[in-house]
Amino acid sequence: MSKEDKKKRIGRHVDKFIMGAIIGGAIGSVIGMVAAPQEGKKTRKIIKEKGRDLLKKRTLKGEGKQIFSFIKTKVKKIQENREMARMTDEEDAQKIPHEE
Repeated sequence: MSKEDKKKRIGRHVDKFIMGAIIGGAIGSVIGMVAAPQEGKKTRKIIKEKGRDLLKKRTLKGEGKQIFSFIKTKVKKIQENREMARMTDEEDAQKIPHEE
C-alpha cells in the first residue's frame, strides 16, 4: 500500500469519526431535551446553582491548600528549632565537668 493510499484511508477514518461525533451530539441533545424532567428555565437555574457551588468548593479548596502550606511551614520551623535546641543541649552537656 502506498503512502497516498494510507493517507486517504486515514482521512476517511477521521471524516467518519468527526461525522459520528456530530451526529451523536445532535442525537444526544434531542434526547436530552425530550427526556428532561423539567422546563429549560428550571434546568438552567439548577446548572447555574451547581456551578456556583462548585466554584465555592474550589475556592475553599484553594484556601485549604494555603492553610496546609502555612501549617507545613510552621511545623518545619518547629522541627528545626527543636533540632537546634537539642544540639545546644548536647554542647552544654559536654561543657559540664565530670567527676571521676
